[in-house]
Amino acid sequence: MKRRAKLEKPSVGARRAPGPPARETVLFVALAVLLAGVVAVVHGPALTAQSHALDDHMYMINNPLVRNPSWDSVGRFVGEVTKPSSVRGYYQPLTMISLMIDYACGGRPDDMTVFRRTSLALHVLNSVLMATVVFLCFRNAVVAAMAGLLFGLHPMTVEAVAWMGERKTLLATFFSLASVGAYILHARRPHWSKYTACAALFVLALLSKPTSTPLPVVLLLLDYWPLRRLSWRSALEKLPLLAIAALSAVLTVVSQASAASVQSPDEQGLARNVLIVCHNVVFYLYKVAWPADLAPFYPFPPAPLIRQPMVLAGVIGTLLLLAGLLASLRWTRALLTGWLIFFVAITPTLGVIGFTIVIASDKYAYLPALGFVLVIAAGLAAAWAYGGAPRKAWVRAATVGVVVLAAGFEAVATRQYLQVWQTTEGLYRHVLARAPDAYEPLYNLGLRLNERGQYAEAAELLRRAVERNPNHWRVHQGYNDLGVSLMQLGNAARTAGDYKTALDRFREAHEALEAALRRRTRPDLATDDSRAYTNLGIVQNRVGLIRRELNQPNEAEKCFARAEEYLRQAVTANPDNDSAYFNLSIVLGGPLERPAEALEYAQRALQLAPRNPMRHYNMAIAHNRLGQRETAIGYLRQTLALNPAHADARRMLDRLLNAQDAPPDDAGP
Repeated sequence: MKRRAKLEKPSVGARRAPGPPARETVLFVALAVLLAGVVAVVHGPALTAQSHALDDHMYMINNPLVRNPSWDSVGRFVGEVTKPSSVRGYYQPLTMISLMIDYACGGRPDDMTVFRRTSLALHVLNSVLMATVVFLCFRNAVVAAMAGLLFGLHPMTVEAVAWMGERKTLLATFFSLASVGAYILHARRPHWSKYTACAALFVLALLSKPTSTPLPVVLLLLDYWPLRRLSWRSALEKLPLLAIAALSAVLTVVSQASAASVQSPDEQGLARNVLIVCHNVVFYLYKVAWPADLAPFYPFPPAPLIRQPMVLAGVIGTLLLLAGLLASLRWTRALLTGWLIFFVAITPTLGVIGFTIVIASDKYAYLPALGFVLVIAAGLAAAWAYGGAPRKAWVRAATVGVVVLAAGFEAVATRQYLQVWQTTEGLYRHVLARAPDAYEPLYNLGLRLNERGQYAEAAELLRRAVERNPNHWRVHQGYNDLGVSLMQLGNAARTAGDYKTALDRFREAHEALEAALRRRTRPDLATDDSRAYTNLGIVQNRVGLIRRELNQPNEAEKCFARAEEYLRQAVTANPDNDSAYFNLSIVLGGPLERPAEALEYAQRALQLAPRNPMRHYNMAIAHNRLGQRETAIGYLRQTLALNPAHADARRMLDRLLNAQDAPPDDAGP
């Protein structure tokens, strides 16, 4: 058989190929509407999912710019190119603006519906766009709809839909697929407007998530197959796109390195990179073919990698795969090109560049799945055209039946997996069942249990997190929140009158918080010290209160003095820490009896958190200590306006209104 030339000159017909027949286009539009409806229904449980995933706190929950929608926030998202201040990672302004708009429309940490609605809409659009790309390539409406359906219902797409922080994946895929569509239209009937649209959409994809950077190479592969127009001319027309990609790559490395950690391929070592790539090649193929036991966290296997069965299987599987793909060129370009499209598109997240804590992730395969979809579409198109008229009808019916059956299995698995994402606790327990020693799920579940008041279990999980991952870059945060758990257990014991247990828990909390200060290693996380100092101040204040109740005044005074010292260090470490000012005003106004100074810090805390009812309540207490009861009453009313269920504020307001000679109240620590 004559070997194909590596670079084929496109014929005039290839460059000026007619579009699909009008009837086929109408059929595709109808099927695309049906496809959108099916994908939306199957992924419907995503709308009720309220879980917070690994980095959602960074993208919305604790992000001041997202939670304060304004043109100023937009300006900072767009303007902070090399060092984003509100998110640790690469430049992604469109993603952040999208999340900010959702917040402005009513999305909240305790009600994720708005965020889920937008994400689901984007996934539906991406499924239609995936089908559109197939339609433009193969000009077969039924084949395109079936291929889009298999993509849209696949369980591996759940992660991108149900994980709020993965809005970037959905947006980048939307613009990338639209760019591919514009390019195919340009390839069929070249025109500068189509090429410009392709380039503009590519830029928007990069502004959503820079992992779209390899798209120009993907377009070059599409020229080889299925467009069959690869030539020096078609290669040269990618140069502007490659220049855009190169600029984006530089900005991504700079912004990622300044806001988070990044390891170059040289730092990781050639052998390690090869093993990780081999592992991931087979891992993703396996998950696509058999999407069982999915999770949002796949930890790195322990070293040495070559001794791990999955890594060894990856090496063997990769060698066999490459041999099979090369052999397939004797019959078709589809298999090798489709796999190369997947491989090229997933390269930024394949593990060669170290910027992530997982070896693989379902979301990384979302856009690269285009390669697999095109291969499936080629197979479906071949089946659709197989045989003569009598046989063709049976083959087509069987093909549709197989696709519907596969889509049905996908739909069941997708809806089952979406149940895992309904609650934060359920999500992390699902992850821990598969990665019991991983720091992130242990830490995040501990945080969630702290929020829910389950401090004993939270302390156990956080202790496991720091003990089993002593060199993790966020281990200091684990110690900090372990200190919070132990402090709350101490509070419970103090309330129950068990002072011995309370002092033991406070001592353990103090040790954990001091460890948090010692174990921070990254300079860019220096503001985390402020949290540790704040919590140390709270612990010392509460120990002082116990010492005072035990009639140990000298020890109590020492504790209160240490509390003031820690809280002043917290303010120095982060002048925007409203909690530090708040607790400093409590210590100064209560145990240390310096009410005028306490008012000053209470005012600063309120300036930093004007919507926090506790800051208004603290202002009321500070003014009441100074005899300014009318002012105190005003702040109490503001407290109740923000939180009508604030029982302490209600009681204090009643006392001030009904008894002009009421003694000053004291703020609880």
